[in-house]
Amino acid sequence: MPELNLSYPPAAWQSSIMGFVKVTFTVGSDGTATQFESKSHPLLAAGVASALHSARFRPQCSGKRITISVGFSLVGDAPVGVNKLSPTEYLVVAEPKTIHVESYDPAGMFTTRRGRFAHRAHVLLSKLRPW
Repeated sequence: MPELNLSYPPAAWQSSIMGFVKVTFTVGSDGTATQFESKSHPLLAAGVASALHSARFRPQCSGKRITISVGFSLVGDAPVGVNKLSPTEYLVVAEPKTIHVESYDPAGMFTTRRGRFAHRAHVLLSKLRPW
């Protein structure tokens, strides 16, 4: 099995997509991977397929069906990169996309006792219906 040049697909990283890809393929007479079969997210499968297209297999593998599994994970505390777990199993880890969240609390609407009371009163009064 040749070394695969795996990386996290940029579109999958932008969308924060994680998962496992199980790809079965046939090695052609010229040493390239052909006839891909995969059941996973299309963005992740495309990343594995591009890595397989660039790989060259030995002539002894010609005509054989090979199955590989690749896990894609966005974990902040794991080492970033490609980990080869076995000859047919890989784990690709990338930094998660950072999300900036800003809170907006006008005049302490929800952080003060008076603001919480005013909010609850508004919600309660908005549910009342005149006859």
